[in-house]
Amino acid sequence: MQGYDVVVGGRTNTGQNYLNDFHTTGTVRPILDTQQNYTLEGASEENGITSLRFRRPRVTNDTRDIQFNVSTRVFLVWAYHTREDAENPNVFSKHTRRNHTMETVQIVFPPMTMMTPTPEPATTRVTRRPKSSGYQLGVSFLTISVATVLSMKTELGFQRFSICLLIGYFTVVC
Repeated sequence: MQGYDVVVGGRTNTGQNYLNDFHTTGTVRPILDTQQNYTLEGASEENGITSLRFRRPRVTNDTRDIQFNVSTRVFLVWAYHTREDAENPNVFSKHTRRNHTMETVQIVFPPMTMMTPTPEPATTRVTRRPKSSGYQLGVSFLTISVATVLSMKTELGFQRFSICLLIGYFTVVC
């Protein structure tokens, strides 16, 4: 495990939240970074499940951190130990062989190009414009946009309803 950017965090028995930034030099205990680039936004523990919410700038200028960019794919590795002993950044136990998992992810995505609809050819008919509305949710690095178009009645007499859901790079039209 050479060159990993590591975060160790949790919640103590007394309810104190903690989060520390480390780096690895091999299969030994991670070394505490002199530059702490991660910010703990929240931690909770419920029914034996610890949840951490934290953030870090994409570019930290810390040589011990992985700099996130469009071409960077990283391994997210999470490990745990059954004892709460990691609040001291200088002394904590290694996870067992079974208490870890990993997944490869891309953190930063290239800018997305929005396609504009092709305008309909001009006609001599008079039509009402459909009522429309749009919603946008920002979720961490992912933006989800939902746009709806409603029209009460078309010239042919039927109802029309369409929804466009845009998630990351995929567009789904109903």
